[in-house]
Amino acid sequence: MTKPLGQQSDSGEQQGSAGDRMCQVTHSSQEVYTDNGKSIILNFAEANPAARGWAEGQKQARECKDEDRGAASDGVERDGMENAIPGITEHLLHFLSDTRELLEVRLREQDGRLDNIHSVASQALLGTHALEIGQQSLLSRLDTLGSNMSPLSWGLRALGPRIAELGHKVDALDSKVDVLISEMHALDYKANANQRQAMAMFEQVLASTKLNLMAVSSVLYLGPVWDAGIQGMAHMFKLLLACTGRGTNGYPLVDERWMYWQGI
Repeated sequence: MTKPLGQQSDSGEQQGSAGDRMCQVTHSSQEVYTDNGKSIILNFAEANPAARGWAEGQKQARECKDEDRGAASDGVERDGMENAIPGITEHLLHFLSDTRELLEVRLREQDGRLDNIHSVASQALLGTHALEIGQQSLLSRLDTLGSNMSPLSWGLRALGPRIAELGHKVDALDSKVDVLISEMHALDYKANANQRQAMAMFEQVLASTKLNLMAVSSVLYLGPVWDAGIQGMAHMFKLLLACTGRGTNGYPLVDERWMYWQGI
């Protein structure tokens, strides 16, 4: 979680002051392991201004002890040690207090980082849960689509034989149509043959009639009778054309050009 601005500044100041004191005490403690007793007191005094009075008192005590070394007793030395212990204890208390403050600041920072990590993990879990829900919805839709496709497939399978049967019927109908077409062609051929046969018979009848009329007219000189007979035959053929019409092939049963060449 993010800390307020006021708390951040206070923690920064506390961290700075505590860090300075930690550096001072650590420097003096390093001097303890690397130097003798006199240098310990001097470095301690330089590290912390509050201990200067105690250092000066120790210096004066040493000077007095040097001047009157012979008259010094165990009680005097014991008093010097007793005076030194409270100062060291005070600095150790400051050191421990500063250490505690630094640890609290670091713990608060770690708590904030852990809160951020927890929020990110929570969002990731929510996204994963939403993805699972979407996947389940998609699977359900696919199942529904599959269930809908099953009746359609069964319907298509049932429709297949009907389509095949209809195809067979269409093939049979095509064969029947082909038979009818062939029969129509045969009828056309027969009609044409009958037409040709009728025309041949008409030619024979007309030829014999013409010869008979010509013979009679030559003997009896019946010119008007010949003309009347020819006109009557022409009228008869015109009536025949009007009644019969045209054949199946589109041509007339009695050709007008044939009548012209026959002199009708």
